[in-house]
Amino acid sequence: MHRNASLPQLKTGVSGASLPAAPAPCPAASADVCAAEMLRRNPYEGTLLVCDFDRTLVDFDAGERLCDELAPELTSLLSSLQMPANFVPVTNTVLSEMQRRGVSRDRLVSCLREMGREVPLAVQRMLQWSARRGMETVVLSDCNSVFISHILTGARLNTLVRHVITNQASFQRVAPPPPASAAADDGDGGGGAVVEPAVPAAAARPPRVPSGFGSGWLFRSSSGSGLSSSTSAGAGKPPAAPAVAHRLVIEPRHDHRACGSHGCSLCPANLCKGAELAALRASAPRARRVVYCGDGANDLCPCLGLGPQDVVLARAGHDLERLIAQRAAAAAADPGVRRVAAAVHVWHSHDELYRLVQQHAT
Repeated sequence: MHRNASLPQLKTGVSGASLPAAPAPCPAASADVCAAEMLRRNPYEGTLLVCDFDRTLVDFDAGERLCDELAPELTSLLSSLQMPANFVPVTNTVLSEMQRRGVSRDRLVSCLREMGREVPLAVQRMLQWSARRGMETVVLSDCNSVFISHILTGARLNTLVRHVITNQASFQRVAPPPPASAAADDGDGGGGAVVEPAVPAAAARPPRVPSGFGSGWLFRSSSGSGLSSSTSAGAGKPPAAPAVAHRLVIEPRHDHRACGSHGCSLCPANLCKGAELAALRASAPRARRVVYCGDGANDLCPCLGLGPQDVVLARAGHDLERLIAQRAAAAAADPGVRRVAAAVHVWHSHDELYRLVQQHAT
């Protein structure tokens, strides 16, 4: 908040009449001229750095990595899905099963922040470099807000990213399970979710559970698993009150059940990266160039919307590089095929990614 009006004026020894007048604000007609002058002074401000998260800024898929740490036998449920699949329902099922087995909110958050220690050093330097030069850095990901925010916080990078565009997620309080006798009557061994007051209403909808999942029947813990927590009360002692539990629930960025399809066959139903990038660019008129860093099949759609002045940095050996090459070959034979018009460069390591961002930021 500016408090200059309430501060006492300093005596300068110069009369007010001789003070230079403040520069006039740019009129609306010359807004483009003002923007051009700002870009001349700092050309980096005209660049929008857009980065995918999983396997781009980090070397892992956050959901799979979390499963590897807390419930390894569930990892295959996520790794078996292929784009353009909607990961949200299955991820919610996995997170619900983790909570049922006793994985607490604190343990999940702690694990995510530890994962932040694995962010490559070159990525840390790249984000620091872009922030120092006034570039607007955006994460555009089909992950979720809780995973990304805690991983970036663990890496101490959260203040360097201007926006995170992803599926919203929040922790919901889970009601204690009913007594054993009642659970046996209704056949449900888990408590229902109760939304905490601080959770937005949009996050209160229960996640959809895909066919074949639910009720914990698919997830049978071995007797030696450390994730299944069950305690028995001592003889003659009343059972202790159950601890409050929380379940992480992910909401789709685009809810096709409420809003209908976004109409993009290249993207999953919950998020069209191309539409998100177009909206982002419209809201940032000073952004003359987009540098897009990605690796996956769902990064093709936003790349197709870029122009010749933009740059795509595709990870070598991943789906985005392959799909761009396929489009280019098909367009050579059939001009009607839509291809990526932006300049495309391939990176093999995060050190190379950092160098390419520096090279093409202006």
